[in-house]
Amino acid sequence: MSVHLKRIGYVDVMGGGQVNVRDGICFVGHINPPEGTTIIDVRDPARPEQLSQVKVPMNAHSHKVRSRPGLMLVNHEAFPEFNRSPELQGGLRLFDIEDLRAPREIGLFKTGGRGVHKFEFDGRYAYLSTEWEGFQGNIIVIVDLEDPLQPREVSKWWLPGQWIAGGETPTWDGVGVRVHHPVRKGDRLYVGCCHGGMAIVDVSDITRPKMLSRHPLHGYFSHTVMPIEDEAGNPFVVAVDEGYWDEKGAFTCLDISDLANPQIVATVSAPPGPTRGIWEPHQPHEEIIEDHAFVAWFSDGLRVINVRDPRHPVVVAHHVPQMRSEFGPLSNDCFVDKATQRVYLLDRVRGLEILEYEIG
Repeated sequence: MSVHLKRIGYVDVMGGGQVNVRDGICFVGHINPPEGTTIIDVRDPARPEQLSQVKVPMNAHSHKVRSRPGLMLVNHEAFPEFNRSPELQGGLRLFDIEDLRAPREIGLFKTGGRGVHKFEFDGRYAYLSTEWEGFQGNIIVIVDLEDPLQPREVSKWWLPGQWIAGGETPTWDGVGVRVHHPVRKGDRLYVGCCHGGMAIVDVSDITRPKMLSRHPLHGYFSHTVMPIEDEAGNPFVVAVDEGYWDEKGAFTCLDISDLANPQIVATVSAPPGPTRGIWEPHQPHEEIIEDHAFVAWFSDGLRVINVRDPRHPVVVAHHVPQMRSEFGPLSNDCFVDKATQRVYLLDRVRGLEILEYEIG
């Protein structure tokens, strides 16, 4: 099965960490302050219109964003990451967006340390990756936002060894092993754990998350994990390890039919390019689209991988954006809008490309 990609629009915005679209409205979370979050009308991709922008102080960034009708959530995290100034109010910021041209902040769910890094949102619960007092490195904090004016902590989950205040002792040094972020599908969270591999967590009782499975992966920086099935309905996961200048990354398929013993069955990589850049993956769209994974692959742009047979994944489409910085393209995130068959590809430094896709 082939995938055809066609560029149909471009938005000249500063680079970002996350992009998502709902009902023709695009939300971009930026990397560098003072730009925080930009809201863009992309219903006409040839003529996108910026509706508003939320700013942040220079000691923080809001590079992740989620929404539901009338409500926008953004992270608030120290920037750069080693900045831990006492005036930093790290956590999850909440905005009323009934008027998309004038977002109005209505609350802050405070966390700890350098604040929230990334999070998932299912329309009611937010699943935060955040530092928290008494823990070493980021853990998951689940927050009930049924009433956004009164956000309520529901539960926490962490890797055994992170709860220092509770008497646990990590078997690793520093914070290289920690939660990057969870992806919720059904009653499970699929969790990238940075240099700690991946975990699968049962949240059928959301007040008592319970770990079902662990796997160390390759020892790289495990960023995002999401479930898939093969043609026969057997369970697998895709794990994307973020690479950087001098760090390896990977796109990996694992058989999880035996949760006690997940098995790596395939790995996809890309050869280094001819010019300066990061030739490793970063972040996939967090849902498989008709047996295809859409992956932002830094300097290699967008890669589309057919995972119908997870034991033999195949790259079936590839798009490299125009160079926007001295580093070349650095595709940082992508979002697939199934309703319009569009892909939004966000650069880390500058620019948002809008692509049309056709699977057939």
